[in-house]
Amino acid sequence: MKRTHRIPILVGVFAALIAIPAGVANATYSYYIDGNTSYSTNHGCGTNNDLDDDTASLASYLWNNGNGWTGNHWLDTNAWPQDFVEACASTPFGAGGLDSSFADSAFLSVFSGHMNSGQMFYAYPHTESGVAMCSVTVGTNSRLGSMAGAQSNMMIYYGCCSLAISGLVNNANVQWNTQAAGFLDDESDGVDDIKNFAAGTVYGSPNITQWTEDLEDRPWWFTGDNSPIVVSYGADQTTAQNVETYAALLHTQALYPRATGPSCQQGQPYFWYNYYYIDHHNVCG
Repeated sequence: MKRTHRIPILVGVFAALIAIPAGVANATYSYYIDGNTSYSTNHGCGTNNDLDDDTASLASYLWNNGNGWTGNHWLDTNAWPQDFVEACASTPFGAGGLDSSFADSAFLSVFSGHMNSGQMFYAYPHTESGVAMCSVTVGTNSRLGSMAGAQSNMMIYYGCCSLAISGLVNNANVQWNTQAAGFLDDESDGVDDIKNFAAGTVYGSPNITQWTEDLEDRPWWFTGDNSPIVVSYGADQTTAQNVETYAALLHTQALYPRATGPSCQQGQPYFWYNYYYIDHHNVCG
């Protein structure tokens, strides 16, 4: 398990769908963030380009915005692949899954680091229950929002090609989040962009608008543009459309909790999904 200095994440429980006036905080919410920056030195997971800690400003903003958010932001050696691995059984998800205590114990789950469609790459390896891991295959290892834990409502995949449309069915759609946000292809961003996305939803601006507006523009001149995408889910067509149109992280996201997902080792119930994106036709890699 994680080091003992880690503190519990407080997760709000919502028993009813109620209207929330503009600017009024939801009940206590929580976030869980695994951030990876130190890739260029081979720590046992191979090498890649180093990254900035783009999620520190988001964690600080959520903790201090007065809306009752709590959570954890873990970086590099404290970010473990098993945090996002389903904990309900050793197979077929991968032994050592800890998501019920970490990524799937929080309302907002975030992975920041190098990615490809359906792959989350960690900067440091970690061994749990005798299994060493450097990466998480989303459609194989992860079941956010269902099974053990089952608290994740929104997932942000903060990395290149994380939500390529061709990979949705076998990766992000195997999760049981209400929404997922990410990128169609190669991406670059500023250190406050993800924080600005969250801040923009306070008074009800929907996630689809804020994510695509705040994450489209790359920093610096002549660097092109990102292709951001938000995927919304529901038990039927109307619910999926309402999530896409109205869900806002710091305002109305909790109005659209997803119906009970699959229990351990069980298949998914029928569902609908919509995706909203801007495509600048960049390449992955």
